[in-house]
Amino acid sequence: MIMDSHADNKSENAEGPRLWNSVRFSRGMTFAGFRIERELGAGGTGKVFLVHVPGREERCALKLISPELTPNQNTRTLFLKSVRRFMGFRHPNFITVIDAGCSDGICYILMDYLPGKSLRDVLQEKSELDFGQIIQWMTEAASAMDALWHEKGLIHGDIKPDNMLLDSSRHLHLADAAMFRNLSGDEIMGTPQFIAPERLLGKTHDIRSDLYSLGITFYQLTVRRLPFTGSSTREVLEQQIQSEPVVPRFANPDILPEAEAIILKLMSKDPARRFQTPEELKRELQKIRFPEKKRDSSREATVFYVMNAESEQAREVELMRSEYESGNRRRFFGIILGLIILMALAVAGIFWIIFLPVQSDIDFEKRLAELRRSRSAPRESHTDVTVVRKSPYTMQVERILEETSRHPTETTRILDSCDRFFRKYPYPETPVEEKSLEQLLNLFTPLDEIRCENARAALKQPSKGGKNKQ
Repeated sequence: MIMDSHADNKSENAEGPRLWNSVRFSRGMTFAGFRIERELGAGGTGKVFLVHVPGREERCALKLISPELTPNQNTRTLFLKSVRRFMGFRHPNFITVIDAGCSDGICYILMDYLPGKSLRDVLQEKSELDFGQIIQWMTEAASAMDALWHEKGLIHGDIKPDNMLLDSSRHLHLADAAMFRNLSGDEIMGTPQFIAPERLLGKTHDIRSDLYSLGITFYQLTVRRLPFTGSSTREVLEQQIQSEPVVPRFANPDILPEAEAIILKLMSKDPARRFQTPEELKRELQKIRFPEKKRDSSREATVFYVMNAESEQAREVELMRSEYESGNRRRFFGIILGLIILMALAVAGIFWIIFLPVQSDIDFEKRLAELRRSRSAPRESHTDVTVVRKSPYTMQVERILEETSRHPTETTRILDSCDRFFRKYPYPETPVEEKSLEQLLNLFTPLDEIRCENARAALKQPSKGGKNKQ
């Protein structure tokens, strides 16, 4: 049930902060009928305690919300209404909300207690992560997000490693959904390193915003660092809006191309270019195949495993055997094909050695006759022309400059062309290409500065969602 306090608003508004600042919630203390055993943690939104609930054998987690987030009766009412939407939702990979209420001016959420660690703790351990385990975690997170979206029409709102808990079997559970955030309606709540660009710009956001945050989490687990960092919150938020992440394989050469493609699609700035639902993401994760070395007493074989998206059931031994046998057959036919190709190359080499000198002599006589005719012919004055073969790099720069001359006012189109060029050709290789790069930078630099100024202006202007908060 949901319990609400009907005490006088003024006394309750003052009682909450006073109790929060003066009382130490210690072992044995009772709050709202729950006996506190110990503190589990604290954060920007409040404190979490392990509590005993009368009538329940299992211990629960009690989250007390900072009175600063619910300073009056209106925000407390909105808090209860927001949490009520999550109650009743059950999923194997989501921490269940059991109860919610307000007591003595302090609001709380009662949840299932999950002993274990978070993905943030796993990242801090600095140990190498099994890639198959990472794929399982991302699949389980997508499964919980998909169920929450389709059954309740809700999004988590704060996907990040801190809010992903692991049980004793290393299954993932989403926790601490942003069910009570942004109660005043004048702030954009979220973690700067994980928040989607459309939320920062005050645009409509949906489940695709959660998928963006999951993509950054996937990136961090794979590369072991965040894609966007800076010395200030504003710098990080500007990168979220206008910067592209470093390609994962540059930091981790062992990452599979399929996984890299999924990460970059999740982190697209345009929501329309991301996965549109978590179910679509799950299907792509299930397609990932990766090699794992398995050693026995007689030989070392490469066995290909297929990730099971829903559980950690053991892989079928018969499947491994059939995969291995089919690999042997492929290797046999590959050897036969290689021998055929070598024989063809040998025949071609013999033909080249025997017949090429004869053809070369014929070509030499023809060129000598043409040279004699050209010397005997009257000479005409002409200007020497040096033909320089243009590289793809230079030709692409010329196309961009020509496009700019035809459409000088279409700055967005010009900047997109330049962005694609820099991603495809990071560095010039010849002096001619360096000169072409200098011409392109003379065009690109002022336009890019204007684009950055516009992004900064958009951040400074109050949006529909309000101001940013870390």
